[in-house]
Amino acid sequence: SRRRHTRYWRDWSSDVCSSDLEYRRGQLARSEGLDDEATAHFRRSLDARRKLSDGSPTDVALRMELMLALAQCGEASEATGIAATLPTEHGDRELLLAIAKCHAIVAAGGVGDERKTFVDRGIATLEQAVAAGYRDPTILGTDPDLAALRDDERFAGLVVAASAPPGAKPEAVPGA
Repeated sequence: SRRRHTRYWRDWSSDVCSSDLEYRRGQLARSEGLDDEATAHFRRSLDARRKLSDGSPTDVALRMELMLALAQCGEASEATGIAATLPTEHGDRELLLAIAKCHAIVAAGGVGDERKTFVDRGIATLEQAVAAGYRDPTILGTDPDLAALRDDERFAGLVVAASAPPGAKPEAVPGA
């Protein structure tokens, strides 16, 4: 039994590391304009994340990671469907940030009204994250998953609000 458990943990841990590594490689390839290479990395990440999520369908962290890989692979409907089912009522800052990233990634692939809708959703979710205490302006300014939100006039205010000391009043957050 212990041997079986150790093997399961090793396999699971390997899948987690592989999915994260492939996702990061996809981000790097996309930033260098290597779209075909990026797509291949994101697909491998998606395969691993789907396997992990299917094995633990109630694990919020695994579903969050699956959501991001789906968005990167152009599977917007499934990604935003997962985003809509994640428990945001407790103000989990990292979860809210991931949902904002999902909307930003979908916005990046959209045009016109669709793009605007997902930018608005991403900004609204980032506002919730900052109001809940998210405080990392560096991530907001550099994470490639948030790129589609940076041109929005509200984004700069969120970066400023995320720079506020912990415990800052929610009024410091635009729209909160």
